[in-house]
Amino acid sequence: MKMIVPLGFTSSDKKEGDKKTDRKNGKKPPKRKMGDMIDYVDEKVVSFEELDDDERTAASFVANLIAAVLFLIPCIIFTLSK
Repeated sequence: MKMIVPLGFTSSDKKEGDKKTDRKNGKKPPKRKMGDMIDYVDEKVVSFEELDDDERTAASFVANLIAAVLFLIPCIIFTLSK
């Protein structure tokens, strides 16, 4: 009987981004491309009612676009697969 073991537990090689082994090999750790979430902790959260009309329209438009993409793509794939 063959057992399937998750590969993450069986790997004894160095992990990606391991700082200690990267420094030993002379590699620099990769620079971060995005900031931390902690950078935005002190900012005030604005509710939808506090936005002006243009910001409300933009927020609604973006939310509707995301919903349309999330529902339209699976619908198209399902329709074409028949």
